[in-house]
Amino acid sequence: VNSVKEDFDFTPTVNTPTSTNDTISTDEDVSYTLKVTDFGEVSSSTKEFKITKLPENGKLYLTITKGETIFNPDGTEAVATQDSKVEITKDQIVTLGQIGAGKVVFEPNENSDKNGSFEFQAGDGNGNFSDSSYTTTIDVKAVADTPKVTISITPSIDNPSSDGSNNQNGGTSNSGNNSSDW
Repeated sequence: VNSVKEDFDFTPTVNTPTSTNDTISTDEDVSYTLKVTDFGEVSSSTKEFKITKLPENGKLYLTITKGETIFNPDGTEAVATQDSKVEITKDQIVTLGQIGAGKVVFEPNENSDKNGSFEFQAGDGNGNFSDSSYTTTIDVKAVADTPKVTISITPSIDNPSSDGSNNQNGGTSNSGNNSSDW
């Protein structure tokens, strides 16, 4: 028998969560509810996202419903006492469940069609995040605002007011005369 010595690495491999860059589009002044697919093509180990850079052309919000348990930025838990929306802050974590439930919303800056983006890292739900950040580009399409028209009528000295008649003879009537000076 030929004996052979081999070394084997029995360290479990960590399936690092990954994603890809993505692009979303919304109209000016219209909120956009983010979907899981708006965070790129995620790996099977991806369970959450850490927002590492906020958009400069609007804000991200997390919708909270009454009775829902939420985690404050300091890590403490609280139960929501009313429906509300909370602005997402840098390095805040949002879960696939929150996104899938339609609770993460982008609101563009009012009356602006400026494009922007936000960056995120993919996480496995156990504190492990992707080494690189991914970008979701936000394309905001311009929408023409309804025009606002105002008319101001001011009497003029050069244009005296009419008495309301269509008579061009200084207000006197030409009754019986069918001719016109027009």
